[in-house]
Amino acid sequence: MKTVKVQPNQNVFDLAVQHYGNVEAVDEILLLNPEIGNDPLALKNLGVDTAKDRTFRLDAAVKPGSTLRIDETSTLTETRNLKKITNEVTTYQTEKSWQGK
Repeated sequence: MKTVKVQPNQNVFDLAVQHYGNVEAVDEILLLNPEIGNDPLALKNLGVDTAKDRTFRLDAAVKPGSTLRIDETSTLTETRNLKKITNEVTTYQTEKSWQGK
Protein backbone atom coordinates (compact mmCIF):
# COMPACT_ATOMS: atom_id res chain seq x y z
CA MET A 1 0.00 0.00 0.00
CA LYS A 2 1.29 3.45 -0.85
CA THR A 3 -0.06 6.94 -0.36
CA VAL A 4 -0.30 9.56 -3.05
CA LYS A 5 -1.03 13.27 -2.95
CA VAL A 6 -3.86 14.52 -5.16
CA GLN A 7 -2.79 17.24 -7.59
CA PRO A 8 -5.04 20.18 -8.53
CA ASN A 9 -7.84 19.32 -10.98
CA GLN A 10 -7.47 15.54 -10.71
CA ASN A 11 -10.69 13.57 -10.57
CA VAL A 12 -11.01 9.97 -9.41
CA PHE A 13 -10.80 8.71 -13.01
CA ASP A 14 -7.46 10.48 -13.48
CA LEU A 15 -6.13 8.89 -10.29
CA ALA A 16 -7.27 5.42 -11.38
CA VAL A 17 -5.54 5.73 -14.74
CA GLN A 18 -2.38 7.19 -13.24
CA HIS A 19 -1.96 4.61 -10.48
CA TYR A 20 -3.73 1.48 -11.74
CA GLY A 21 -3.56 1.88 -15.52
CA ASN A 22 -7.35 1.81 -16.04
CA VAL A 23 -10.60 3.36 -14.85
CA GLU A 24 -11.89 0.07 -13.48
CA ALA A 25 -9.97 0.82 -10.28
CA VAL A 26 -12.26 3.73 -9.35
CA ASP A 27 -14.25 1.48 -6.99
CA GLU A 28 -11.06 0.33 -5.27
CA ILE A 29 -9.92 3.91 -4.75
CA LEU A 30 -13.29 4.75 -3.22
CA LEU A 31 -13.21 1.67 -0.96
CA LEU A 32 -9.68 2.37 0.25
CA ASN A 33 -10.45 6.05 0.84
CA PRO A 34 -13.91 6.45 2.41
CA GLU A 35 -13.00 10.00 3.47
CA ILE A 36 -12.37 11.15 -0.13
CA GLY A 37 -13.91 14.50 -0.93
CA ASN A 38 -14.34 16.86 -3.82
CA ASP A 39 -12.66 20.20 -4.30
CA PRO A 40 -15.21 22.75 -3.03
CA LEU A 41 -14.30 25.15 -5.85
CA ALA A 42 -14.92 22.46 -8.47
CA LEU A 43 -18.34 21.76 -6.95
CA LYS A 44 -19.15 25.47 -6.92
CA ASN A 45 -18.19 25.69 -10.61
CA LEU A 46 -20.62 22.83 -11.29
CA GLY A 47 -23.39 24.70 -9.47
CA VAL A 48 -23.54 22.27 -6.54
CA ASP A 49 -24.82 23.73 -3.28
CA THR A 50 -22.40 22.10 -0.85
CA ALA A 51 -24.45 23.23 2.14
CA LYS A 52 -27.31 20.97 0.98
CA ASP A 53 -25.53 18.29 -1.04
CA ARG A 54 -22.46 16.47 0.31
CA THR A 55 -22.50 13.70 -2.31
CA PHE A 56 -19.09 12.75 -3.73
CA ARG A 57 -19.07 13.50 -7.46
CA LEU A 58 -16.95 11.25 -9.66
CA ASP A 59 -16.75 13.86 -12.42
CA ALA A 60 -15.55 16.70 -10.18
CA ALA A 61 -11.98 17.26 -9.04
CA VAL A 62 -10.88 15.63 -5.79
CA LYS A 63 -9.74 18.02 -3.06
CA PRO A 64 -6.15 18.94 -4.01
CA GLY A 65 -3.50 18.02 -1.48
CA SER A 66 -5.56 15.09 -0.17
CA THR A 67 -3.62 11.95 0.64
CA LEU A 68 -5.09 8.76 -0.80
CA ARG A 69 -4.24 5.10 -0.29
CA ILE A 70 -3.37 3.09 -3.42
CA ASP A 71 -2.95 -0.70 -3.43
CA GLU A 72 0.12 -1.41 -5.54
CA THR A 73 -0.59 -5.16 -5.41
CA SER A 74 -4.19 -4.92 -6.60
CA THR A 75 -5.39 -7.37 -9.22
CA LEU A 76 -6.94 -4.35 -10.93
CA THR A 77 -3.51 -2.96 -11.80
CA GLU A 78 -3.09 -3.17 -15.53
CA THR A 79 0.65 -3.69 -15.87
CA ARG A 80 0.47 -3.97 -19.65
CA ASN A 81 -0.84 -0.42 -19.84
CA LEU A 82 0.80 1.07 -16.79
CA LYS A 83 3.96 3.04 -17.22
CA LYS A 84 5.66 5.67 -15.14
CA ILE A 85 3.70 8.89 -15.58
CA THR A 86 5.86 11.82 -14.64
CA ASN A 87 3.40 14.59 -15.40
CA GLU A 88 0.07 15.36 -13.73
CA VAL A 89 -2.90 13.47 -15.11
CA THR A 90 -5.90 15.77 -15.17
CA THR A 91 -8.99 15.74 -17.33
CA TYR A 92 -11.11 18.04 -15.21
CA GLN A 93 -11.56 21.43 -16.80
CA THR A 94 -13.22 24.54 -15.59
CA GLU A 95 -15.52 26.38 -17.94
CA LYS A 96 -12.86 29.05 -18.38
CA SER A 97 -10.14 26.54 -19.29
CA TRP A 98 -12.13 24.85 -22.06
CA GLN A 99 -13.15 28.23 -23.45
CA GLY A 100 -9.48 29.24 -23.67
CA LYS A 101 -9.71 31.95 -21.02
